[in-house]
Order: sequence, then structure tokens, then C-alpha cells
Amino acid sequence: MFMGSKNSGPAGYSEPQPVPQARSDAVPSGDVPISILTHKIFKTPNEWEKREYEQKLLQELQLRESVRQTVKTIVESVVEPEAVDGILHKPASPVDFDCLEAVVDRFSSACFPIGKVDYALRHVYALVNLCEAGIPSDKIMQSINSAC
Repeated sequence: MFMGSKNSGPAGYSEPQPVPQARSDAVPSGDVPISILTHKIFKTPNEWEKREYEQKLLQELQLRESVRQTVKTIVESVVEPEAVDGILHKPASPVDFDCLEAVVDRFSSACFPIGKVDYALRHVYALVNLCEAGIPSDKIMQSINSAC
């Protein structure tokens, strides 16, 4: 038993496993609510329920647009026009955590509660970029107050 059976292969050898196939219905985690509502709209035979799901989908899409526009307004009010695109689209690497904590807390309390509005969390990188651009947290928080 210690040495194994006559039919076993070399030590550490195992049969190759088949490569798992990619799922065609996979969506990014942040888009799951939209995907679920869209699926329900197309699968529900009841017209009343369908309209209810369509209304919920519309509300979700409007909330997302509101988050995008609010973040854009905040950024545009504290940086020069030529820097807006970089702040809104470059990946964030936080270093100034004091600024970030203060700014994210203010954004969450004044605009969109990050714990309840998952989509708002996707835009925290823009706030990180503002802090990392050297913009004082007071100025960013003032912009947040004005935008929200």
C-alpha cells in the first residue's frame, strides 16, 4: 500500500484534466443586477411583471448614469479641463490614504452610499486619482458637497 498499486503511474503524475469551457452567460459582477433584470424581462410571460422588471431596469440604468455624471461633475470642478479625461479613465494606485478616506466618506454620505450602491464603488478610482493628483481633500469635499 505504501508503494502504490501496479497500475498507478509515476509519482506526482495525474491524467490531464479537460479545459473548462467558457460560459456564454458570464457577466462582470457589477453588471449582474442588469443581467438578471434583462433575463427576467425576456423570460416572463406576464406583461404586468415584465413592465415591473422594465421599470426596475430603467431605475438601475438611471442610477448608474447619475453616478457617472456626479463623479464627472466633481472631477471637472477641481481639475483643469485637459486633466479630466486622465482622472476619469486611468487606473488608480492610492498612496494618500488620509485624503482618500476623507473624500470617500464624504462621497458616500453626501452622494451615493457605497455600501448600498455597488455601482458607486466602481468610480472610487476617480476620487483616488484626485487625491493622488495633489488636490487638497478640502477642495475635493467641497466639490462633492456642491455636486450632491
